[in-house]
Amino acid sequence: MRKDFNKNIRSLKKLITSGVKLSSALQKIESQSFLDLYTYSVVLKTTNLLYSINLLISVGQILPAQILARVLIETKINLDYLILLLAEDSKVTERIPDAAMLHKNKLVMAAGWGGHKSPFKNWNKIIEEIKSKYSKEELKKIKKLGYFDCDLEKRAKKTKNAELYNHGYRQYSQNIHNFDMHEILEEGENNYYYQASRLGALLEAANKCGKAILATAKEVKKNLP
Repeated sequence: MRKDFNKNIRSLKKLITSGVKLSSALQKIESQSFLDLYTYSVVLKTTNLLYSINLLISVGQILPAQILARVLIETKINLDYLILLLAEDSKVTERIPDAAMLHKNKLVMAAGWGGHKSPFKNWNKIIEEIKSKYSKEELKKIKKLGYFDCDLEKRAKKTKNAELYNHGYRQYSQNIHNFDMHEILEEGENNYYYQASRLGALLEAANKCGKAILATAKEVKKNLP
């Protein structure tokens, strides 16, 4: 068990190093196309998540590390699905920034700009211009699903990530939506082996997602001008 743990940790650290190198290479590409910028941001996010997961594990914080692994799994599923969408629907490159702006607007409206005036003079105008591109039904869909056309579970099935979704994402979601007192307070030998098994599964999920995301990013990089 210890041998597997050390192997997985070494693999995780190698992925972090690879992520740093790849993000640096993507940053230097001059095209600055949508796909370039999106891939660069995904690699940065993935590298930061892997680094943070490794750091949390090093201080024995498995539950918080699982929460970040959940984000990593979602990132992998979304990247895989985006590649599928790009082959079928070129307008997705418009929907991504539009959906991001509409979501950001929802957040700042809820927070009321923190009690201050909007720092952007044309903010409302920009939001209205984005909304004018879509029908009421399309806006409703964007509000619910972002720039995708189905929920995460369906995206996982369509990208052959159903097992990762069920065994990883859904399991780690309980750390966000529920509070398991027994799991937190239990001590003793049985809990030690339980924690060890969870740690093994966590490392496998992190390594699997990290490798896949970086591999996809490298493939995208080959085709960038």
